[in-house]
Amino acid sequence: MTKSDILIRKIELKLQQIKLLDKSDLLQWSQETERILAQIEEWIDPHNDEQ
Repeated sequence: MTKSDILIRKIELKLQQIKLLDKSDLLQWSQETERILAQIEEWIDPHNDEQ
């Protein structure tokens, strides 16, 4: 497995997590989603600083 394969797999698992989050509490759902997406961005571009 290449580094990209591993990265894609990790991202797929994170996206699964988002799908499984409880949407009855939209604020918490949105915060969790933000956190997960931020983690994914960090994996994709680890040298990317806050804009």
